[in-house]
Amino acid sequence: MLTKNQLLCEICEIFPNFKPNWDEIVERFKNIRMNRKGDFSFNTLASYLAESYVRLTLEEICTQYEGRIFIDQIPNGASKSGYTYHYSDVGHTGLIVSKNNIYHCEIDELLLVDGLPVLVEVKVGRYRFPDVINTMIEYRINQISNPIKQYFETDRCGYMLVIPSDQIISDENILKDKKVTFRRFIQKEFREKNGVLVPFYTTRKIFRREVRKIEKDYSL
Repeated sequence: MLTKNQLLCEICEIFPNFKPNWDEIVERFKNIRMNRKGDFSFNTLASYLAESYVRLTLEEICTQYEGRIFIDQIPNGASKSGYTYHYSDVGHTGLIVSKNNIYHCEIDELLLVDGLPVLVEVKVGRYRFPDVINTMIEYRINQISNPIKQYFETDRCGYMLVIPSDQIISDENILKDKKVTFRRFIQKEFREKNGVLVPFYTTRKIFRREVRKIEKDYSL
């Protein structure tokens, strides 16, 4: 079971109000590209831009709630209970976790919200398995939360999943829909575990259209 507190619910409410600052987002993406070989596909570009938007938004929220919300609170290279924690490329702060020197998982962002460790995952792909669905199933939740619980020596952990606004379905609509599928019903189960679904600032279709424009305007 996951954990929520009042401040986590509050920041999830205001999160969708932050609009992208494309100049800053693109600058961060360029730092990523400098440290990666090969070309980026459009889907990879969209994913990195979405993650950079979320990172910048979280940094702004940390500023607004100074002293109550912190980011990157595990030191690079730290070890605990067989787990080792490293941050990835410059400009892309995903936390990579290894267990006994074997890759275990990657977490997009990690917050401390009034002392509660909170995982943040960003998924802007199609609403299907494994793209988005996999992030809400119990196996994945345990996979990414256990190393964080071990590090902070707690049994409490929050989980904030950011997905396109058009992919979030209210519990009421799920129950009314006669064509409920596993892919949709899993959102209800995720919420019942105290997971928090947070709408991206726009829909998947509009975001991909914006990425096409950004790709052209910034010559990415």
